[in-house]
Amino acid sequence: RNRGLDPKRTYVWICAFCINQHRVQELQRSGGTVPFDDFAAEFGSRVKSIGHVLALMGTWKAPKYITRAWCIYELYVAMSVGCTLDIIMPDRESESFLKAFISGDGRLSAMWEALESADVRKAEASIPSDKDHILQLVEQGPGFGALNQMVRKKLQVWFCDVAEREAKNWQDKHKQCQTTCRQAGEITLKIGRLLLEFFELDRLENLSQDWLDRLAQVGCDKSPIAASFLAFRAHVHVWRGKFESAGRGFSEAYSIILRAKDTKEEVHERSFAMLLWLWATMLASSGHAEEGLVKLEEACRIFDESGLGETQDAAGAIVIRALVHAKVGQDDLADFYIRRAEEILTKLGKVRTPSGAHMLTSMAYMHITRGDVDEALEKCDRAEEILVDTGFLHSVVGSRCCSVIGWVKAQTGDLQQALSMCSIAYASLASAGRLETLFGMDSIMALAYVKHRLGDFECAQALRRQALEYGAKTGATPIRWLAPHDFYDNEGWGRVG
Repeated sequence: RNRGLDPKRTYVWICAFCINQHRVQELQRSGGTVPFDDFAAEFGSRVKSIGHVLALMGTWKAPKYITRAWCIYELYVAMSVGCTLDIIMPDRESESFLKAFISGDGRLSAMWEALESADVRKAEASIPSDKDHILQLVEQGPGFGALNQMVRKKLQVWFCDVAEREAKNWQDKHKQCQTTCRQAGEITLKIGRLLLEFFELDRLENLSQDWLDRLAQVGCDKSPIAASFLAFRAHVHVWRGKFESAGRGFSEAYSIILRAKDTKEEVHERSFAMLLWLWATMLASSGHAEEGLVKLEEACRIFDESGLGETQDAAGAIVIRALVHAKVGQDDLADFYIRRAEEILTKLGKVRTPSGAHMLTSMAYMHITRGDVDEALEKCDRAEEILVDTGFLHSVVGSRCCSVIGWVKAQTGDLQQALSMCSIAYASLASAGRLETLFGMDSIMALAYVKHRLGDFECAQALRRQALEYGAKTGATPIRWLAPHDFYDNEGWGRVG
């Protein structure tokens, strides 16, 4: 249904019909056994010949599928031979997820806990030796980490798919008027924030454009909700290096919010503060750090005045503020704000999201530049653990963290670990076609620096040239220096404070 396939021409093989497990149980009751190798060969051949696995997870909070050892074997075979793998869940689970997501603040801790709990090593089997054999095959093949990453990535896709479908359903089910646009817009903004957290740039841009068009049709294109979608779209343009169009988008969104405040129209303060935070990131990344600090100061003030000063969003804005203060040489203020962000995260406790990992690596960057090696490494370890546990290590959103972790490791002399982390970041961006982005610039330069330290000067120079060409073309400048400053010196792309 979701793929638009014809039910009359779509064929599904059910595992229990492909392998008659009742016969296996009958044999066991009579004292016989089916050798593991025989059963695995029969089972595996079915998966290979069909070539497409639909993994019915059960519940989204605690997927039962990955608690069964033979289901893990199914995943192992699918991964080993390159089968297509899709995760599916009953409609009631989609409804359950959406209800929890929409009624909450959009962060949905249960979603992150579901991603973390997806661990194939916890699987069980009715015959203990079967479990041992299967886990041994996984360990000798792709490894537990790789299989867990695959499952978590598929769960991520399912969460995004469900959220995106809900946004589309709102458009299809409700007639276009200002009231329904405002109601649906509030829900869709939460979905947009989820896509931003997962760094689904294409989806976020399409969602934003669809809603801007819809709002324009009913005369709501100058509403605060429209401003939020303009900010989302502008943020996508930032990471693609389109600073001019991004600047226009942020400026238009800001003007809309100010007019709404003048006319006493309701403004969502969290969205307004996030608009300023995203805009400030663009300004700091395009040579306008002082102007970025003004926006960050305003964002932090709004967070505080609206009672949101000790939320994860506020901590994120404060971390960026600390980085920009450091960039312009205001070290005392940078230290003050990084300590403030750490205080907020300590009060919040567990921060198990990719943006939480990004904050930790930004803190690690600040600590290592001040010679606090132990604090820096502790933050890097926590960030890497979050990325692994939520399935984001080998992803675009994880790349920004991996590059910083690699740079920190290089500063401590652990060049092999630095090379490993920087290579993960580079490969993730290259496979996603995202090297020509701000993340890409950081990742390329960090890898160039590590290669240089390892004596691979030819490769280092080629990577450095690649990053410099992007910087000269877009006018981008890094918020974090992931290489010595002289790596960044180039005609048309100097060090901009």
